[in-house]
Amino acid sequence: IAVTEELCQRDITVIALARNSSSQNIAKIRSLGANVEFVDASKPEESYKDSLADATTAISCLAAGIKNVDKTSDFWAIDRDATVRFGLQAVDAGVKHLILVSTFEGKESRGMSEFSNAKEEAVDALRDKCQEKGIVFTVIRPNAYFKDLTTQAFENVANHGYHTVLGDGSHRINPIAREDVARFMVDCVQSKRGGEHYLGGPDTFTFLEIGILASQVAGNEEQVKIRHVPLWTLRILAIGLSFVGLFSRSSRRSAALLNWMVYVSSHDGIAPCCGTRRLIDEYQQMYEEVKQRR
Repeated sequence: IAVTEELCQRDITVIALARNSSSQNIAKIRSLGANVEFVDASKPEESYKDSLADATTAISCLAAGIKNVDKTSDFWAIDRDATVRFGLQAVDAGVKHLILVSTFEGKESRGMSEFSNAKEEAVDALRDKCQEKGIVFTVIRPNAYFKDLTTQAFENVANHGYHTVLGDGSHRINPIAREDVARFMVDCVQSKRGGEHYLGGPDTFTFLEIGILASQVAGNEEQVKIRHVPLWTLRILAIGLSFVGLFSRSSRRSAALLNWMVYVSSHDGIAPCCGTRRLIDEYQQMYEEVKQRR
C-alpha cells in the first residue's frame, strides 16, 4: 500500500494487482485513486499480461506469507516462481523499467538458506532478461521494515514484559519505515534509475537495544525480562528439519527460514540511510494504540 500511496500522491497512474478481492486493503487502495485488478500469484495459469498491457514500469513486491502456506504459496512458489513469471510477462508486455524488491542480505546469505536462494534466483533470471532486452532493472534491498521487525517485539514488551533476542542480541541494524522505502522506489520510477540499492533508516540499534527502546517508550524498562534464544539450538533444529524435509516440503521450508533467521541474527545489517522516519516515533504511535485498547 505504501508504494501505491506514494505513486498516487505524485499523480502517477497506478494499476494495483491483488491476489483476490477479499483483502481488507482493496478499499483503501481504491480510495487512493488506483485501479485494482486481480491475478492470483499462486496460480501459474493466471496471466498478468492484460493488466500490464499499457504499463511503462512494473514493480514486484511479491512475497510469500510465513504462516498457513502450502506448496502453491510458499517462497519457492511466490518469491521465486511467481516473481519471475510476473517479470517475464512484464518484459513481454513492453515495459521499459522493472523494479523488484528483494532481501537485504540475499547475496551474502545465498547458500546458507534456500529462502535466500529462491529470492536470488528470481533476481538473476530477471536481471538477465532485462539486460538482454535493454530494459532498466532495479533491485531494492531494505534491511528490515519497522513493522516486520518491531511489532511483535513491542507487543511482547508492552503487554507481557519480555523481549526475545536470537543469540546475544549484539548485532546491529538500522531498520527503515515502509513509507521511506516507497519514496525511494518512486524516485527510481521517475528518474528511471537502475541498479541495486540497499536501504536503511536513520538510527542504528542492536537487536537487544530495539527491545530496550520499546520498554522505555512503554514505561516498564525496569520490569522487562530479556529472553535469549541460543543460535546453536536453532541450528540443531534446522538440521533436524532439513532431514525431515527430504520427505516433507513444509519441514524443508521451515528449515530454510530458520537458517535465514540464524544468518540475520548473527550478522550486522547496516545499510546506507535513505529514510527520515525514526523507530522511536513508530513505538510511540504503537504505545498510544496499546493504551486505547486497554
